[in-house]
Amino acid sequence: MNRALEVRERVQHNNWTALRYFNWYRVVIAGLFSTLGLTGKLPPDLSDVDARLFVGTSLGLLVFAVGALITAEQRALTHRVQVYAGVLGDVLATTLLMHAAGGVTSGIGMLLVVSVTGACLLASGRAAVFFAALASIAMLCETFYGTLYQDYAHANYTQAGLLGAACFGTAVLASALAERARRGEALAAARAVDIEHLSRLNEHIVRRMRAGIMVLNHDGGVVLANDAAAELLGRPSGS
Repeated sequence: MNRALEVRERVQHNNWTALRYFNWYRVVIAGLFSTLGLTGKLPPDLSDVDARLFVGTSLGLLVFAVGALITAEQRALTHRVQVYAGVLGDVLATTLLMHAAGGVTSGIGMLLVVSVTGACLLASGRAAVFFAALASIAMLCETFYGTLYQDYAHANYTQAGLLGAACFGTAVLASALAERARRGEALAAARAVDIEHLSRLNEHIVRRMRAGIMVLNHDGGVVLANDAAAELLGRPSGS
């Protein structure tokens, strides 16, 4: 197999594994919120309408998270498409949850920072600004809507702006760290492929040598015996 192809396959395998872990995070968060809502353990300051919105959004996010997990396991869509779709789902669901809980002051908006950070670690560096901008716009739109129709305090704009700045900061930092990690991962994968090829070459050379060579373990068992050694011992070659 071509060396570059082997390295690419190793890196892609690691990317899919990371996406699988992030989907499990979505399942856990959505399951926790759904359980709290269905058992009536939501914060007492939520109204009935807000509680219904909270529970409905949590259940919707849970279904979405399970679907994303299954899609990632089957690799039905490309890695890039699944990352972008996951971020869009996270932003929409978190914004609705934040609105149901009373706006940016509820603290649920911090989940957007986690989603943006995770997406930046999974996607390329150019996507960092897009993810952060999307989260910031969603928070500002929710705050603007709440100010018009639900009497949010104007201080909510300050908190939404600070949370948006946190999204941008963590996105840029996570993107930079992820890029360095990808380069290191690609280098490690290339070294692993080189070592594997070198090991196969050494074994081939040893087996073709005219001098008999045997390698034993601590228990005296034969680990490696080339063709010349097998011939001297009267055993079939390759045994």
